[in-house]
Amino acid sequence: MERRGRCVLDHAGRAGHVHLHRTSVTWIGGRASGTGIARVSMDGVFLREVDTYSKTEEIRVSMFTASGLANTSHTLTIDVTGHQNVAATAAFIIVDAFDVPSVTVSRLQETDPDISFSAIGWDQGDTSRAWSAGIAALSSMAGSQATFTFTGTGISWIGARGPQTGIARVTLDGVVQPPVDTYSDTEQIQAEVFAQKGLADTTHTLTIEVTGQQNANSTSTLIVVDAFEVTLSGTRHQDTDPAIAYGDSGWFQDNRDKAYSEGATAESETVGAQAIISFTGRGSAGSALADPRPGLPAYCWTETSLPTPSIPSPGPKGPSTPTSLRAAWPRGPIR
Repeated sequence: MERRGRCVLDHAGRAGHVHLHRTSVTWIGGRASGTGIARVSMDGVFLREVDTYSKTEEIRVSMFTASGLANTSHTLTIDVTGHQNVAATAAFIIVDAFDVPSVTVSRLQETDPDISFSAIGWDQGDTSRAWSAGIAALSSMAGSQATFTFTGTGISWIGARGPQTGIARVTLDGVVQPPVDTYSDTEQIQAEVFAQKGLADTTHTLTIEVTGQQNANSTSTLIVVDAFEVTLSGTRHQDTDPAIAYGDSGWFQDNRDKAYSEGATAESETVGAQAIISFTGRGSAGSALADPRPGLPAYCWTETSLPTPSIPSPGPKGPSTPTSLRAAWPRGPIR
């Protein structure tokens, strides 16, 4: 079973609770310059604080992991502390979903060595939007390809949708998938534009090809490769799942300002606000990205500052012919 949504908490002291009968659980949330510090407890016992701050925006990421639990009922509680990293601008905590049992979801950036790009046609290192880890690869040249070889039971291509994006051809293990039209009347950055679940737990190859085609309403054929998410096992329960309990107040639910899991989240910065999930099983997961630098806690992940965006303006509608090998995110306001 997989359920999705989003909840925002902004008052310390609020709580959310969920009761499930599974073998493990993962808290799926988000990181940004305005996210704060949460306290995580299991069965009423404090485990650790999780600093969710990041200079670059990350959505649909796992935030905390616990394992080695007895095979019985458990309750995971997320408390909003109202505290924040010294570099953070706010203390929001984001609850997007819970994976039960816990899954291994690895986000690999487009710079990962397992991802190969055709020799020409790609502009790599674009910083014009809040891409995953700050950069993405863009192309509008027909025939340009990005190929990713992975091992797992699921794969998601993280890219972008917008009024400037085109149509891609996706091939998985040699089988051509239905055309992926990434057009949207509003921009969706770090969007899941293609996903396939239920794969055999073996090695697979995913290829994304720029077709040079576009939706009739689009102004460009641009395709964005931002990251990939590889899944090994598990089930996702969205923040709207009735098994998840929230405190009486402090949570903003059904927030849809980003490309969250199933489109929405719950968020809060209310001190003491809680989200609680109860389950039966041996493990609980909700991992955070680790900062390899000495002296920083493993659950604190930061990135270097992004340069000031330089955003090109949209061109006229209709087929477009690249005038250079460098793709550019068409100019225009972020909607």
